[in-house]
Amino acid sequence: THQKILGELYMSFRSYFSSHASCDPFMAPFDIELIRQPLKQLREVTEDDKNVVQPDVMVLCDYQKDINEKDKYKGIPELVVEILSPSTRGKDRIKKLGLYMESGVSECWIADPVNKSIMVYAFKDYELDADAVYMSGQQAASACFAGLQVAVDTLFA
Repeated sequence: THQKILGELYMSFRSYFSSHASCDPFMAPFDIELIRQPLKQLREVTEDDKNVVQPDVMVLCDYQKDINEKDKYKGIPELVVEILSPSTRGKDRIKKLGLYMESGVSECWIADPVNKSIMVYAFKDYELDADAVYMSGQQAASACFAGLQVAVDTLFA
């Protein structure tokens, strides 16, 4: 189920971003190193403050500037997608969502195979700006990328 949803999402994103030259979707495994930005305002960041995550799908924009000499991406994704699984539901919906918000990610989608829904969260200034839940019969729509939509029924068919 997880792989089918991942493939459908990636193909939909790939199709949409093929006409948006500055952004591309990528799939896990792909390490993303994030630091909670509000923490940087309080104190010097240490190695322990770095969080390495692997979103199921991520959209990177103008990312060539964020690739280091070891060919590792060191930027912040514009959009990330987590597909819930029974063992990671709580972690993905609470811990990772908060990390994405406080790290400068603009948007997070959470695909829930149990409830056959997609939750879309938009962030601004490290806080929740908007959220929406899309169910069967609806098109999940991006808050950041005009026209990026995915049919919920296609993902959970």
